[in-house]
Amino acid sequence: MRNKFLTAALAFLGSVAAYWTLLSSRPTAPQGAVALPVELSVSPGASSPAGEENAAVSTLTVVDPAAPVGASAIRAPFKLPPLPKREGLDPAFGKFDGWLSRYFAAGADERPALVAEGVALAVERRVALKALIPAAPEKALQNAVPMVVRQQMPAEVLSELEERISARGFYGVLAVAPEPGREPDPRPIRRQAVLDGGIRYEVYTFGQRLTQVTTPQSVMSGIAVDRVMALDEKRVRPLEIGEIPDATKPVESACPVSGKEVLAAAKAGALAAITEETPAVEVAGTVRYLCHGGHIVDLEQKVTAAEGGSGGGMKPLGAAGSWTMGPKTLLYIRVTFPDTLKEPQTEAAAYEMLRATND
Repeated sequence: MRNKFLTAALAFLGSVAAYWTLLSSRPTAPQGAVALPVELSVSPGASSPAGEENAAVSTLTVVDPAAPVGASAIRAPFKLPPLPKREGLDPAFGKFDGWLSRYFAAGADERPALVAEGVALAVERRVALKALIPAAPEKALQNAVPMVVRQQMPAEVLSELEERISARGFYGVLAVAPEPGREPDPRPIRRQAVLDGGIRYEVYTFGQRLTQVTTPQSVMSGIAVDRVMALDEKRVRPLEIGEIPDATKPVESACPVSGKEVLAAAKAGALAAITEETPAVEVAGTVRYLCHGGHIVDLEQKVTAAEGGSGGGMKPLGAAGSWTMGPKTLLYIRVTFPDTLKEPQTEAAAYEMLRATND
């Protein structure tokens, strides 16, 4: 009995000595360092590395108290999403994609060595993207770096990427007529945007925006490189699955279509990453949560109509000549059926159809 007691006592003293040695050998924190709180999650019943059954596996996560709300430092391991095919584009896009794959496949201790290469390739890609915007603005938008990827990239590389734009401002359309005896201007129609603060952009766009006239206050969404903007024809940008909303921007937790409160996370003081169950959009720099993804189209029509995009009830100007010429008044009926509650055609689409007929 005495031998067992002595053995246990010696083992205890040995453990205390080993623990004290471990504490004394730990490096001291540099002056001014902040002690970060940690979260320890224990999963009972999992197998240990040594193969022991019913061992507890713990995961240690460092939580940065200085991290802004909505940009939490607690993140699951990031997996690079599939990138679009870069067919017919400058090789700079493919080279940067290759760097992205290598960077996110590397370990945390290996990534700092890849940053300088990433900056150089981002600069090369930036030049190619600026040239692509005037030639094919829609393709330029399709080849922008996804937000979920941007939020995981080092700041040095991020600063060389395209600027993301979600704002309200002046949208101007200018027609250029050639002087007598001179060749026609290669760009007879020019567009520009002036955002808050007087920042002016040269605009290239597509789709519905090509028929938009000068609008004093228009909602705009797109990308820009050195004040050259690829403007999306849509005013509403759906947030990507996995994107963490920017908490520094205004956030509306009530669905703008139904009015229902849909953002429970806001009450907890944090913004979780977007999922299929929590759709959200960005409109003129404001994050708006929706009841469901089907409201994105409704909100787009609502925003467009608010800036006069639905056409309104204004009669065209001009004096009447014969019955076949001049202003006319007509009754336009949008037919629906009693067995469906779906709107057959939106007001904005009806005005657009009449405008196209009149042209």
